[in-house]
Amino acid sequence: MTTRAAVMTGSGTAGVAVIRLAGDSRQAIIDQVFTPRGKNHQHQPGQMALGDIHDEKQILDEVLVHADDDGAEIHCHGGERIIQRILMHLTQ
Repeated sequence: MTTRAAVMTGSGTAGVAVIRLAGDSRQAIIDQVFTPRGKNHQHQPGQMALGDIHDEKQILDEVLVHADDDGAEIHCHGGERIIQRILMHLTQ
C-alpha cells in the first residue's frame, strides 16, 4: 500500500489541524520526522505524544502524534502555511 497523508479537518484557518498518515511506511516516516519530548523520549504506538515535527534543518511545528495499527494522526497548529509545510515534508 502506498503511504498517503491528508488533512482530516475542514479547510480554512483554525487553531488545530489533524493530518492523517496511512500506509506501509507511516511508522518509518513518523520515526524520521517526529521527536517526542519529556522524560520518556520514545513514542509508544497507541499513545498520544507531544513533540516536534522537523525537517533536516529546523522544527516545523510543535505537535501531538497518535499512532496505531491503522495509521498515524498528527495534531498541529491550524495555519494553512504550517499545514502545507508538514504535508510536503511527509510526502517527499
